[in-house]
Amino acid sequence: MRIRILAVSCFLECHNRAQVARHQLKVSRRSVNEWVKNDLNMGIDGLKANMNSTNASKLDEHQK
Repeated sequence: MRIRILAVSCFLECHNRAQVARHQLKVSRRSVNEWVKNDLNMGIDGLKANMNSTNASKLDEHQK
């Protein structure tokens, strides 16, 4: 969550998304694009979107 907020903050300080991704945060431009879009459309709750699904375990209960 912290890096998502930092990405949006850097973008709002008049940096372009590619510069934020490549030089400041070392993440993919696509991720920064998605985070900024979600923040602009839904606010801080938009940054929480898809967080659980990406970190979810791929194992079912029996395998755990």
